[in-house]
Amino acid sequence: MKVDSTLTFALILSVCAIFVPTIGSYISKRFDLKMKELEFKKDLSVNNYSTVLTAFQEFTVASGAVLSRIDLKEMPSRNELQTFESACLKCLLFLDEEDRNQFQKFRVLVKIKFGHTDPRGTGPYLFHMDFIQSAMLKSLGGTPPDATYSAFNRCVSIAHRHIGELLTQKL
Repeated sequence: MKVDSTLTFALILSVCAIFVPTIGSYISKRFDLKMKELEFKKDLSVNNYSTVLTAFQEFTVASGAVLSRIDLKEMPSRNELQTFESACLKCLLFLDEEDRNQFQKFRVLVKIKFGHTDPRGTGPYLFHMDFIQSAMLKSLGGTPPDATYSAFNRCVSIAHRHIGELLTQKL
């Protein structure tokens, strides 16, 4: 049995007519899936950046309000303290352990400034050591640095570093 070349050509074309659209559709669907995945990652990155930025901005604003009360030697309102606590705790979600400890230290120092007891359970010994160190510094003619403001500056530096890292990842 001899097969005509036109018949062979027609058979090959009919097989191709079946498989080529299927392969094209498969490639198109994979491309669409990849594009959706990239779009999802972009949206996630934008949301993540805005969430972190908002948390650190809230922390800075709430800390500024509480620190201004310290400067004026006034007690903050319950709402201001709750906002400060909430802002500090939101930031802890985005920090590693070392940075988290810095934020916790600042939070505790602010609470101590307003007469709360130290929740870490440190006794009066550390208070006396700080008092002795500041008295020695005063006797030498210097003024002791306020640990609360130093801790705040470290927290702001940490926040700045994390926002910068997010910006470089975003770009």
